[in-house]
Amino acid sequence: MIMAAGEVENAAYQFMMSLGRAADWDPEEFDSVASVIPVFKLGVFITVLESKYARDVDDGGLREAVRDVHDFYLLDVIKKVGLIEAVIY
Repeated sequence: MIMAAGEVENAAYQFMMSLGRAADWDPEEFDSVASVIPVFKLGVFITVLESKYARDVDDGGLREAVRDVHDFYLLDVIKKVGLIEAVIY
């Protein structure tokens, strides 16, 4: 799986919001990472999340944040794609 920097930024911000740390989000800091890595493979994305945004977070909080991001992106996107396909076809 490959994600563009903008997609990673949105997912990382959603992750931070789920952790209750939206105030700690620094878009300029992310832009400095994205300037070096414009396209993220899944492993790189997870490494960035772990090293920059998931420090000092308990396991339960991490599980909940990952579940929130999963639900927000995967489940909502799957539902929307199904709706779009139903309208098109």
